[in-house]
Amino acid sequence: KGVFRQVLTASMDGLRIATIGDDMNIILWSLPDFRVTGHIMGHNEEIVHVQFLPQLHWGSSAGEDASGSTKELRISADSFVCIANDEHPRIVNRHGFAASLLRGHTDIVISCDVSVDGRWVATGGKDQTIRVWAAESCACACVLSGHTGSVSALSFPKRRPRGPKAAEGRPLLLVSGSEDKTMKIW
Repeated sequence: KGVFRQVLTASMDGLRIATIGDDMNIILWSLPDFRVTGHIMGHNEEIVHVQFLPQLHWGSSAGEDASGSTKELRISADSFVCIANDEHPRIVNRHGFAASLLRGHTDIVISCDVSVDGRWVATGGKDQTIRVWAAESCACACVLSGHTGSVSALSFPKRRPRGPKAAEGRPLLLVSGSEDKTMKIW
């Protein structure tokens, strides 16, 4: 019940937000009634970033019809990625707040992004590396090296797929920014 500090993120469906107080607790709120739906307590480090992991659910008539329009996309978010002031990002289930640590960085993680379909999480740190994680298994899919300074910014493309198979066979791009004053497209 600390002093309100900031709104950290809104869910993709617009029905939830996460806030943090000076007491370092994360509070999840439902919208539009601003009812507390959960909270995370006990963190010893400052929470610097949270972001919901969207789950895309396509209806039985999903995909494009003859006119090219998209059918029945529903988005939910049962978990989120949490970056504290340490080297272990976490994927947290919003029901009960069980957390899985993403182990691999050797220094503090300072940047993060989630792919638009919620399947991938990218983290960047003071160890000058980027790690891309499979969100469902919490396994590291790859390590990207090449920056000579801390990786301070990451971004996946934000365009949603038009159908359940629309992204198949397409490369997933990621852009990074670093304290070495460079940006890279991966």
